[in-house]
Amino acid sequence: GEGGYQYSVDGVSFKQDVLFEDLSVGDYTFTVRDAAECTTTINGSVSAVDGSVDGSLAGRFILSFQ
Repeated sequence: GEGGYQYSVDGVSFKQDVLFEDLSVGDYTFTVRDAAECTTTINGSVSAVDGSVDGSLAGRFILSFQ
């Protein structure tokens, strides 16, 4: 792909940040789009909305790539 990646949790609204907030527990299909508007999808899930002891990660999902 060509740099300038954008990310979406609904396949419609894209943003440059890989942090998605206020997600409910469930499965999601994230869409990644490059500068040439080529897309691919990544499956992910939120298994708990209290991701840390103090709840500071509640409902957040961060896309990471290897």
